[in-house]
Amino acid sequence: MKAMVLFLMLLLLQGAAAGAEVSIKQLRQSAERGNAIAQFKLGYMYDQGQGVRQDAAEAMKWYRKAAEQDHAGAQALLGSKYSKGKDVHQDAV
Repeated sequence: MKAMVLFLMLLLLQGAAAGAEVSIKQLRQSAERGNAIAQFKLGYMYDQGQGVRQDAAEAMKWYRKAAEQDHAGAQALLGSKYSKGKDVHQDAV
C-alpha cells in the first residue's frame, strides 16, 4: 500500500510540474466544477501546503470529492489516511 501511495504521489508531482502554469484560482474553479483530477490536485496542495496554507480538513474535503468520482489516487490516499488515523478518526473495522 505504501509503495502504491508513493507511486501515485510521484504521478501527481509529474502532472503538477508539467502544469505549473495553472493558477490556484483556475485549479479551484475546475475542482468546483467537478473535475476529479483538479479536486485531487487541490487536495494534495492543501495536504502538503504547496501554494496554499496547509489545511488537513480542506485537503480531506477535496480528496473525498475526487474519490466519490472514482479517482483511484484519492481513494488510495483516503484509505491510507483512514487506516493510519491521519487527519481523520481511524477506521478500525
